[in-house]
Amino acid sequence: MTNPLQTIWPQIHPKTKKNGKEYVQYSDKDLLYLYQSQFADQKKCSLNEWKNSFRDSLQTDGTYLVSYEQFLAKAKYYNTRMPSSPPFDPATLKEGVWSEAELDRLFREKIQPETLYTFEEWQEIKEKLRRLYPKQLGQVPKKEGGLFVSDLFKKEVQIILDKFPSVMRLRAIQMQKDKASSGKSHFEHGPEVSQGIVEKFRRFLRFGPR
Repeated sequence: MTNPLQTIWPQIHPKTKKNGKEYVQYSDKDLLYLYQSQFADQKKCSLNEWKNSFRDSLQTDGTYLVSYEQFLAKAKYYNTRMPSSPPFDPATLKEGVWSEAELDRLFREKIQPETLYTFEEWQEIKEKLRRLYPKQLGQVPKKEGGLFVSDLFKKEVQIILDKFPSVMRLRAIQMQKDKASSGKSHFEHGPEVSQGIVEKFRRFLRFGPR
């Protein structure tokens, strides 16, 4: 059986050369991104297990130089699952008051599988929305403790999904495009190396879209 990571290796740029051999250079934040984006299957390994699998690539400067052979060895953690439904569309959400429990269930079932965000960060996102749109969210009775799902709320969720999609969302989008064009998928699994995406989405979480 062909190792699926063989098709990804040529797509990764830039690469570092050492003693005539090519390597991919990762930072701790790159490893975190690959895990949170679901490049690594979270059902197959924990974050610590994923990071520990790179210990044989660790350099004195704290980065990881990953050879072709070491990269292929990560196939046992690679997420080979494919989406069973189209990408989630926030525009389909019903407008009105949603309780905290309803919003959290929405995140776990629809949003979290398609973005980098964790459940803990979702709590911060809700607070950010309260700060950004106090008038719109003021319609929520205090006793309900929820949020008013408005057009603004749906646009914020769309920004999150567009800017910080998981591998599963990227696959769902590509599958939808393939179905619309030829009906035959040609999607290559997995993202290229990310530079600075973790810092980018942390800034978004604190300050909103810029």
